[in-house]
Amino acid sequence: MLLKVLFFLPVVAFIIYEFWVMANPYTVILGLKRMKQMEKDGNKDYSTNMVLFGVFNLFYTVWCIVGLMSSQWMVFGFLLIWGMTIATPFKKFPAFRSADALMSACLLTFALINAFHLHINLWKVFISQF
Repeated sequence: MLLKVLFFLPVVAFIIYEFWVMANPYTVILGLKRMKQMEKDGNKDYSTNMVLFGVFNLFYTVWCIVGLMSSQWMVFGFLLIWGMTIATPFKKFPAFRSADALMSACLLTFALINAFHLHINLWKVFISQF
């Protein structure tokens, strides 16, 4: 139980992050454009905020990959597949980035509640549909 609590502790930070992205999509989009332009120019003098943003996103991604080994693996798998393949071409549009952040926050909240309270076996629910 202690390991489960420790594993799901960062969820609160990730949910807050997703709500921040939902409220500030232009800030994220412009920051990413600025980073790409700096890479293209050969300038690797990133600001502290850019470095923290990159480290936080890396930690978020690694945490989702580790989440594939938990009881909520379907939620984490969907988050990873959605974020890295389907949603990637559309993240330059602010409305889509906000919708993506809202969906991610809802999925993370569901994973947290399901792990500690609901205990819904998502695999059984998924298989029963076929």
